Amino acid sequence: MSYGQVVNSTIENNTARQYGGGVYGFNPTLVNVTLNNNDAAVGPEIYVHDNVTLIDTNVSDDKISYDLLGESASVLGDSDISHLMRLSNGYYAYCAEHQNGEPSSGQMDNSMKFLRNVITGEEVADYLKILIYDTINSEYELKTRNLHDYVWEFTDGDFRSSNIPIVKRVIELYDAGFRINGTSATKTLANGTVLLYNFSSLITGSGQQNLFTFQFAQIDFVNETLTKQTVNKTVLINQYVEFTITARNTINETIYNIFIEDKDYSEGLQYVSWRSDDENWSYNETNGTWNLPSLDAFENSTFTVIFLAYKNGTFYNNATGGSSNSSIVYSFDVVRVLNANFTVEKIALNKTVKLHEQTEFEIVVHNTGEVDLHNVTVIEDEYDGLIYDSHNDNGYWNHSVVDGKHVWSLNYALSPNQYAAFKVLFNTTAYGNFTNVVVVRTNETGNKTVNNTTTVLKPGFVVEKVTLTPEVVLGSQAVFNIVVRNIGETELTNVTVIEDSYDGLVYDSFDDNGYWTHAFVDGKNVWTLNGALPVGELIGFKVFFNTTREGNFTNIIVVKTNETDNKTVNNTTTVLKPDLIVEKITLTKYLQLGQKAVFEIVVHNVGECALDDVFIIEDQYDGLIYDSFVDNGNWKHSVVNNKNKWVLNDILHPNEFAILIVNFNTIQIGNFTNVVIAGSNGTGNKSTNNTTEVFDDNETHNTTNSSDIASMDLIKTAVTPKVLVGNQVIFQIIVHNTGNVNLNNVTIKEESFEGLIYDHFYDYTSLFNKNNDLSWTLNSLLYPGEYAGFYVVFNTTTNGTFVNVVSGSSNETNNTTSNDTVDVVKPDFTI
Repeated sequence: MSYGQVVNSTIENNTARQYGGGVYGFNPTLVNVTLNNNDAAVGPEIYVHDNVTLIDTNVSDDKISYDLLGESASVLGDSDISHLMRLSNGYYAYCAEHQNGEPSSGQMDNSMKFLRNVITGEEVADYLKILIYDTINSEYELKTRNLHDYVWEFTDGDFRSSNIPIVKRVIELYDAGFRINGTSATKTLANGTVLLYNFSSLITGSGQQNLFTFQFAQIDFVNETLTKQTVNKTVLINQYVEFTITARNTINETIYNIFIEDKDYSEGLQYVSWRSDDENWSYNETNGTWNLPSLDAFENSTFTVIFLAYKNGTFYNNATGGSSNSSIVYSFDVVRVLNANFTVEKIALNKTVKLHEQTEFEIVVHNTGEVDLHNVTVIEDEYDGLIYDSHNDNGYWNHSVVDGKHVWSLNYALSPNQYAAFKVLFNTTAYGNFTNVVVVRTNETGNKTVNNTTTVLKPGFVVEKVTLTPEVVLGSQAVFNIVVRNIGETELTNVTVIEDSYDGLVYDSFDDNGYWTHAFVDGKNVWTLNGALPVGELIGFKVFFNTTREGNFTNIIVVKTNETDNKTVNNTTTVLKPDLIVEKITLTKYLQLGQKAVFEIVVHNVGECALDDVFIIEDQYDGLIYDSFVDNGNWKHSVVNNKNKWVLNDILHPNEFAILIVNFNTIQIGNFTNVVIAGSNGTGNKSTNNTTEVFDDNETHNTTNSSDIASMDLIKTAVTPKVLVGNQVIFQIIVHNTGNVNLNNVTIKEESFEGLIYDHFYDYTSLFNKNNDLSWTLNSLLYPGEYAGFYVVFNTTTNGTFVNVVSGSSNETNNTTSNDTVDVVKPDFTI
């Protein structure tokens, strides 16, 4: 808007690419206007030319931008917006905004910053100046050639993609660093004619096209020429560039008060200093002007200005000069500032290795700059934990050792975008993460440091040999489970298990699960894993041995891998000896013909393991006829091969007794021997006998011993020597008449059972009666040699080792005691 008012309005949520998100105009007035959340690159809420009047309108100063423009100018009435126009101040003009309306008037803006491409927002004034400067050499050409479409190509089109020859030439000149000064730009034609150009823009009101404006004039002669030349046409970033500026007097008289300005140069150049062999030049630091008092006819004088090039690109430098009796002259030159740069990569080709393996690094230098790099040098600066071995450079690098460090120098210049690489091998001697650091330098650049890390993996394993049968019965097989677990950081290869020692055991076989290969090497069994053992995994197998004698036998294995030291483990198996004794006691040693002969058969487990299938066979009993047995539920009776046989219904634990009472009828007088055989599946057979004398009832038989001895043994056995907390423990209590007289009123009493809680008892023979306390009394005589017993059951509530003590007595004997121990254990496990 131009000189207008906005009243009682709300302007919000608008955006502009460049100027004035909410309001853009010339000297506008805003009355009771609310501006909120508008945005633009310059002047988020308001952008105005000259000034803005705010009445009852609150906008912070940082949301307003002002632009002070130059003189006013109007478009002459006979102008055509699609062709060349004339302004009231003598400037020519082309419209610069295709979509806006016809302009009428505006204000001059020499900055030309509003001349922008509508697609990209890029300022295009420099392109438009080159278009006029390079194309127009006379008033006739200006009026006969319509350049308006080309102007619109830069302001409204995708000009970088244009195929229009004139547009492409302008872009080529621009990219080469060609720039035109906005004022007093001169060009000398081939015929010696000098043209003078001035450029500007006209900023118009809202809805009208802004204009690109220019004027030029022909100068018939010039007293002074100005030449600016770049001494070093290409430099590197942070190097100095020098320009020589020469003033020439082209007429046959002295010119006076020569001045030269060098203020128009690209960003990327920074003025540093100047020098001259002509002592008459002076420099005014205040206005940045060099002055020469006079220059004689046809003479010239030169000085040099020095700039620092601080970024890469093609940069222009324009110089303007004149004198008190000459026209303004102009000269420029360009410098190309090149970037010298590179990247370096250190690549660990094997980021993880095993100990004693080699780790390999590839070092790659890439020239990412615009110039050749000379003396490219790579220094191995640090490589703790690694030992240098060798390198592979394909003949392009020279290797040396300098100050204890390995150094490689490239034997040719590295061109832009070219790569150079080599590989370095190191030996590993320890576990851990090791960083390799290299420093790279060139003649044209600073140093760069890169690094990479190799992890030397630590191998490790544990091996367990578990006896699955810690106790076995002689003749049974011992089984061991061998497990190898990889607890290291790398896979293990050639895992080998060697049965090193197994005295007392005879190898039988192994559980072939398909993962191991078995061999017999140097008299030892050897198993090799068929593949690698990955990290964290375990593998195992079972080995079976035969037992040939009783005892404790240790089995030793050695395990080795390619990556580790050997490990030795062992485990022990106890081969238990099964054994029993059998006694046959004649409870009726003397009896009259017709009475029953009673025998007590006692089987006692005196071995180290439980016995299965305990049996008794009545082998011989001439003169006696089998009648019956006392069936207390413990024995199963059968007749095998015409012989009476009894098999125990339960296992017989170590130290436990089993008792069988057998009755025979007597049919003749005499001494008769009864023979029995006892055995089990873990033992051989054993036999015993006893004799009964049968006499006539008319005979007088002396049964009195010359010396009576009363004696009794008490045996207490833990049938369950180890149980879990909460399970019940069972004790067998046996009383044995070891004298030669009958024992009356045999009594057994629980004396001590700390840690155990009495639950109940059971008596397969029904010979014991429980009293009111924890005591039991035999309800019959205990004959010489006879055994009698029962079982007591206790509950467990805590873990520990507990001793149970009992006492025994009779009318004929003193008290005797016996005890046994039970281990109550708490269940637990590990993972």
